[in-house]
Amino acid sequence: MKSSTSFRRWLAALALCAVGVALCAKYVDRPVADFIYAHWSHESIYLFVTHIPDRLEWVVMLAVALLLAAGCWAIAGRRLASWTQMPLVASWALVWTSTAVLALKYIFGRAWPAPVYTPRHPYAFHLFHGGPGYESFPSGITAGTACILAVLWIMAPRLRVVWAAALAFVAFGLVATNSHFVGDVIGGGFLGVTTGWMSVALWRRDA
Repeated sequence: MKSSTSFRRWLAALALCAVGVALCAKYVDRPVADFIYAHWSHESIYLFVTHIPDRLEWVVMLAVALLLAAGCWAIAGRRLASWTQMPLVASWALVWTSTAVLALKYIFGRAWPAPVYTPRHPYAFHLFHGGPGYESFPSGITAGTACILAVLWIMAPRLRVVWAAALAFVAFGLVATNSHFVGDVIGGGFLGVTTGWMSVALWRRDA
């Protein structure tokens, strides 16, 4: 009964995500991007923050390295310490999320807010377009952050306020620097929470 309830909740969240992305595409994304471009895009803090995502790719590499090390340890017949459970689940969720993001970016083919939309104003989903400049949806940074925080939300519930605040901060920063449209962040957040939640569920089922 609990499993069926969880699945219904996920389906409801999927429907809400789809509606939210559609409403953002219709009414929110372009006005927000235009406002930020007109009023904040030349501030020094804006220029600094826009380069932060470029420095976050090492997190995925670290997750892959951790999974590889744990796999080598396991096939050598050694037992993993209990403290490795949460990092391993988070790493698996992050790798899963990163793969899904790459596939979905190619499928949806949405132009970036900056530097594509704001100077030239092309705005649409170009299905199966792919290529540089058309990889905005869903937000990979939001998805990666959300999947890790979803794992922490479930496995370290005492700090849920911190995990929620961290995700809100990342989402706001991406929108406020025109790194992503609002709809991109909604889609990325849903994807990340999904993979994080499912990773924990799979781990616990096999434990």
